[in-house]
Amino acid sequence: AGTLSWFFYLITKHPDVEEKLLEELMKLEDRIGEETLSPPLHSECKKPLCDLCIAKFADLLTVEAVGEMHYLHASLTETLRLYPAVPVNGKEALQHDVLPDGTKIRAGDAIVYLSYAMGRLENLWGADAE
Repeated sequence: AGTLSWFFYLITKHPDVEEKLLEELMKLEDRIGEETLSPPLHSECKKPLCDLCIAKFADLLTVEAVGEMHYLHASLTETLRLYPAVPVNGKEALQHDVLPDGTKIRAGDAIVYLSYAMGRLENLWGADAE
């Protein structure tokens, strides 16, 4: 729920992303050959988003169809980079180890990392990391 809240918040802040997501949804609709997003949807429908229209669109969202929605995937991944579900996490070493940068870890040492801060590191993500 938290990730989706941040996702919709970010969409409101970036109308260009919203437009690209809608385009991707329309392509899905075109590929399937349905007209669930374009009113009028059926003769008895008086509203642009009636229950029948929503149900018809939901039927389009198969695992395969969602798997082909690359911009949606990228947008959700970017949301998780900026607002991770677990912003701070810690682990305890069960045995001696060495981190990739050469740091030696002894059994019982605590390791804490901040994925929230890591998602904003310019040296990893570039000048527009925020």
